[in-house]
Amino acid sequence: MLAFTILVGVMTLFKPYTTVADSALFFGLFMIFSNLFRYMRVSFYIGNMLVYAVVLGAAFFHLWTIEGATNKNTSTYWIRSQQPKKKKGSGNVNFFYAITLAYGFAHILAVIDLIYAHRRYHYDAAHPEFIGLNLKMSNS
Repeated sequence: MLAFTILVGVMTLFKPYTTVADSALFFGLFMIFSNLFRYMRVSFYIGNMLVYAVVLGAAFFHLWTIEGATNKNTSTYWIRSQQPKKKKGSGNVNFFYAITLAYGFAHILAVIDLIYAHRRYHYDAAHPEFIGLNLKMSNS
């Protein structure tokens, strides 16, 4: 089941523009492994990056497409020979693309952290004498 979850996460990564449905499937399967959450190292950063990307992604998409498509002064242009030109969005497409990169980076961290947590869980199960020890490398 972990291999399937990781493959879904990797397939979500390789889509050019991921959708909420792709992320929902991956993080829905991600929740099955709740026993691994205590072994995850960067879950705080993953959560913050996803919230950041979702909030700013919606705002940048609105600026890029919807805000620029509305024309405020259409009532003054009722001459047939002179049609109003639709202005382009005030946001740049590169802003929206940068947010999808941040969103993808959060997915990469989630997949890598899930793999690390699974490996650490099985290492601690095989070697219970090392649980809680702060091991350091020696220079001998």
